[in-house]
Amino acid sequence: MKTFATYYFEADKTYEFTVKIAETDSGVSADLLDRIKNACDVFQVETMSKPKSAPISEQPEFHRLGPVRTHTFTMELKYPATAETLQKLITSRAFVPEGYVLVARAGDEFIIEQDEESDAGKQETVGQKRVDSMLKDFAKNSTKFEVAKETKKG
Repeated sequence: MKTFATYYFEADKTYEFTVKIAETDSGVSADLLDRIKNACDVFQVETMSKPKSAPISEQPEFHRLGPVRTHTFTMELKYPATAETLQKLITSRAFVPEGYVLVARAGDEFIIEQDEESDAGKQETVGQKRVDSMLKDFAKNSTKFEVAKETKKG
């Protein structure tokens, strides 16, 4: 029979995440990477790859920033975490602006925020405007019934 320690060391699983950072005015320095590692050390960072830079271009993940240089790296954590938790840790503890960092599980796509401009015209389908248009549609499509009047016999 195996001991608990044997099971524990055989189940030595790591959780891999991909981090993408848009370069700020100060750039992505070794100090910033150290701050990110220290911020995520709550989940015990096993390894952190060297950042790969992409040329300055329009990035769909950072559409609000315009053309920007991005840096992507992977992190392996010893303890399970969610991408949202790591992203919040990086923004709050490593002092990276909120719109400048994205985190996803390794192999997953980054979640791209929907552009507000693509929501234009959607106010027509909610609220009182929608109620008014539905009432007009009902009135247009409804059939009219005549109600027979009662006559009094006297």
